Amino acid sequence: MKKIVSFILIFTIIFSFSIIGITEVVRHETVYVNLDHDGNTRNIKTVTHISGESKDEYYMDYGNLEDVRVLTEGVNPIIDNGTIKWDTKVLSEKDIYYEGKLEKKIPLELKIQYFIDGAKIEGKDLAGKSGDLEIKINVKNSKSLTTQIQVPLDLDIFTRIEAQKGVTSVVGKTMNVVFTHLPLGDESFTIKAEGKNIELNPILISSTSAKISLSGEFDKFADGIKAMHNGTKELENGSTKLSKGMKALKDGLVSLSGGISKFYNGLKEIGNNLKTLINGFSQFNLGLGTLNENISSVVKGVEEVNGGINKLNLESGNIETGISGLNDGIKEINGGLENLNRGLGEINNGHSNLVQLAQSLISSDDPRVKALAEGVINESKAIDELSQGLNQSKIGMDTIGENSEKLLYGYNEYNKGLNNLALGFNQLKDEIKELPEEINNMYLSHNQLIEGLTSLNQGFDVAINGGNEINVNAKKIPEDITEMVEGQEELTDGLKELNDSGFKKIVEGLENFTMDEAKDDKLYTSFIDEKNKENSSCQFIMQTPTIKIEGEKVKVEINDENNKTIIQRFLDLFSRFIGKK
Repeated sequence: MKKIVSFILIFTIIFSFSIIGITEVVRHETVYVNLDHDGNTRNIKTVTHISGESKDEYYMDYGNLEDVRVLTEGVNPIIDNGTIKWDTKVLSEKDIYYEGKLEKKIPLELKIQYFIDGAKIEGKDLAGKSGDLEIKINVKNSKSLTTQIQVPLDLDIFTRIEAQKGVTSVVGKTMNVVFTHLPLGDESFTIKAEGKNIELNPILISSTSAKISLSGEFDKFADGIKAMHNGTKELENGSTKLSKGMKALKDGLVSLSGGISKFYNGLKEIGNNLKTLINGFSQFNLGLGTLNENISSVVKGVEEVNGGINKLNLESGNIETGISGLNDGIKEINGGLENLNRGLGEINNGHSNLVQLAQSLISSDDPRVKALAEGVINESKAIDELSQGLNQSKIGMDTIGENSEKLLYGYNEYNKGLNNLALGFNQLKDEIKELPEEINNMYLSHNQLIEGLTSLNQGFDVAINGGNEINVNAKKIPEDITEMVEGQEELTDGLKELNDSGFKKIVEGLENFTMDEAKDDKLYTSFIDEKNKENSSCQFIMQTPTIKIEGEKVKVEINDENNKTIIQRFLDLFSRFIGKK
């Protein structure tokens, strides 16, 4: 934008002089304006420079000036009712300079505001203050003037100087901040700086006509500006769409980042589980190796056990025969006991008569009879006891017989199981012969599996590291996109500002420029009197008062030579060149 403004400013300055041809008389008008701190007009003084030759007796100059004072010796004008007549004979010999005072509203509206630490302050109260200074300058003109504003800042007083629309240059310990305002609408300029014991030199403002008198090529220039305006508008629209797209991209990347984060966490979990699996397989493989080493002993042990079982199975038949014999013997004993018990019963029945007789004889006086009776009675008791013993023996033998039957039944079942076990061990012995070779193959395959899992784990470690890097970078991308979106939005705002404050105003202001020399009457040629049109130019030199700390009274006066802007010096140089011609 600054380059465009600079180009147009140079374009304006150079071609504004095309209105002044090499004619008989050329008139330059400089208007000096003393402003107050706020930009309001306090007083006006004009200096007019006339040079050249004319065939007329007098050169007619117009203006209701007060206190007209001729600055060229030996020249006496004729002043009559707003008309100033100059003798062309004198003019042919030397240039004429004269000054005057004028009370009139300038075609430029200035508003200057001052702020300290964000609070508004009057310019006259600014001296000696310290803090963050902000100066706002608003420019509004009604006569298509190009204005240059120069704010000198003492670098011993001010630091951290910011001037967004300004161009800065440093001479010694003074930084000059220069703003340029083109006749394309109202505009504000701002300077920010940190000041200590603030003092300010005068703000210098110069304005000159911005009318351009061209033909032919100007149409191309205007078309180019309009094309740039349209192109910038399209860029602005495209930048807005790009910002929206980048925001959508950011949202998508945030979702992608979440998915990548979940993928990375899952990958880590798989890696951890894979390590656990490898450890488990390694422990299993150790056991499998031990089994592989000892399987031959196991097979041999199975064969020995099988032999023992077969042998036991053979011996089991003899045991069964013995148990059967035992069972038969018990049955015979039990039958004998039954016969014996019956015999004792018969004896006991027969003996009962003897017992009754012995009981009647027990009280006999005959000792032999008494002893015989006692013997019979005791014998009866013995027979009863023997009968009871035989009954108990019979019961015991019955129990033994029953248990013997159970033993025989249990042994038969045991023998069946032993036979099945022998058959199973025989089959196991036949089948286990191939087991060592199969376990050895399994052990070798398992080693290969662990090697594969180990390689897979190493690959997972690489994948996890890569996943971590992707995860970290994926989280950064939305932040970078956010910065890009912010930058894109700033670019969009910049394009909008360039378009609205730049090209749009330039396009709107193109009507202020004359297209050919026939329209020179539209040029702002004189502030003193609009009748001063022919070969006349006008510029304004303005300044605010100095802001000084009390006790340092400084009188500031405008010096026509020392305070001339580059534009004025260029105009003077160009005028002298024309005069010499």
